[in-house]
Formats: sequence, structure tokens, C-alpha cells
Amino acid sequence: MSVFDTITGSPNSAAGAFQWTRDASGAIVLPSLPPLPQEFLEDADEVSVSFTSSDTSINDDGSMHTESVEVKATKRKTLNAGVMRPKWETDAKEALKKNLKDIASPLRDLVDRDANEGDTRMIINEILVNGLGYNRYTEITTEFMVRGEFCDYGIVIDGDVKVIVEVKRVGKRLSDRDVKQAEAYALRKGIPWAVLTNGVTWRLYHVTASVPTRLDIVFEVDILDDATKAVEKLFYLTRGSLGRNQVEAVWEYVDATNPESIKNILLSESVIDEVRRALGRTSGIRLTDKEVEKLIFDALH
Repeated sequence: MSVFDTITGSPNSAAGAFQWTRDASGAIVLPSLPPLPQEFLEDADEVSVSFTSSDTSINDDGSMHTESVEVKATKRKTLNAGVMRPKWETDAKEALKKNLKDIASPLRDLVDRDANEGDTRMIINEILVNGLGYNRYTEITTEFMVRGEFCDYGIVIDGDVKVIVEVKRVGKRLSDRDVKQAEAYALRKGIPWAVLTNGVTWRLYHVTASVPTRLDIVFEVDILDDATKAVEKLFYLTRGSLGRNQVEAVWEYVDATNPESIKNILLSESVIDEVRRALGRTSGIRLTDKEVEKLIFDALH
């Protein structure tokens, strides 16, 4: 259980002690660190703990010499296959899995009769409470008005609105235009997350208050088409996960790997310089940075 991604020097104060030695060349040798306390392992995706130890010796002139070593150990954020997940996470996914199974048949009935938006909200309420784990009285609210119109739901954690939810009738094909009401409220209140759903399809958007405004899809799932994928994605909207802001890591990955980000990297000064040098080494061609930039740009389009 006490497996670490990194062990690096840290100025942090000590949280525990360990023993260390020096090899023949004088380099510090770190043995296995003490196991992390069980309470850390049960309820965390990433834990950082500092350890320290010191050694006192006598110099040739009789003076005292003290050396201290501090290390910072970081428990892996993504555990290896077979390693036990935190109990809260397992429980959250099991509850979500059961809920999606229970509502599958009623949801299909709504689709078959092309139910209205009010009937769709009944299913959404069921998922928010019994699937995602929110308190129906204190953590789900409809008290949000933008430009004279109400948003459908706000998800509240510890008194703060974390997500705006826009609901459309079950038979409506969703488009980015359908989330504009939620986007407007999110921008006004500085809320980065908006959900658009018709009960079957669920989209999570990240709202960035920039010029122009950015509205990016973080994920989209169909809970009737792929329940396993739905559990893995909608898990980040559960009370336990959203309260820990794990969805931020998902967004960071999506943002870093989107085509625009990759294009910017490929057209960066360092990449252009490396391509220019590589062309010179492999073919003897001598190009300017501007010429290489155009070649890369043309290759991307």
C-alpha cells in the first residue's frame, strides 16, 4: 500500500522518521520508507508526507557534524491495477451503477413515448439523488435565474454552487446551443462546470471566462448505450468526487490534449527550431524558422 510515485528532497517539516546510510562513494542511500498511516490510504487519491532523519558524527578536529535528510513521498494518484481503491470511491461507483440499472427501463419508456421536459426532470432528480449522491433538500436547488429565465438545477456543496445543470426533454437531440442558459449563469457567478442532459445523454462542459468565452466539452456519455462508460465518466459528478474536485484533473487532460493545444505546441519556437535542425541533419536542407513554421502549419491543415 505504501507505494510512491516520487521521492524527492523537501523543505517541509518532518512527519515521520526513517533510517539512512551512505554508500562507498558517499551518496545517501534511502531504504524503504515507513508505511503511510491507514487513514491516509483509505480516503485520498494523492497523499504527500515528509520524512526526516539526521546523523551526528565527530570531525577530525573534534567538532560535531550533523547532517539531516528530508524526503517528500507522494502516494500515487492513479493506482496500479489490482490495488485497492478508496472505499468511498468504490461505494460511489457501486451506487451509481445500481441506479443507472434501476432507471434504465423507466428511461426507455420515456424515450418511447417522447416524454416532455417535466417527466424528464423526474428521472434527472432520481439520478442526482440516488445515483450521484446529493441531498435532495440541501444540495440540489432550482433558485437560479438568468435574464429572466430559470436554470434547471444547481448542485451545491458546502454552500457553494459547483455545477449548473440544464435539462432538455428526453427525445431532444442535444447541441451546444442548448447549454447557453447554464453557460450564462456559470459565467456570471464564476462557476466552471455546466451539465447538459436529456436524461439519456449527459454532457459535462468546462466554462472559461475568457475573451472570447470558451465552452469545452469535457465528456459525453449515453447511459443507455454504454452503462460501464457512463459510470466511469459520471463518477466525476458524484458527491464524493466533485467534493474533492477530481474533475479538474480530467479537464486539465482534455485541455492539454485538444487539437488546438497540440497545434500550438507543434508551432512553438522550440519545436520549429528542432525540426529545422533535423531537416539540416538528415537532408542537408537549410530553411528559416518561418519556412519551417509554414511547412508544419500546412501539414496540420
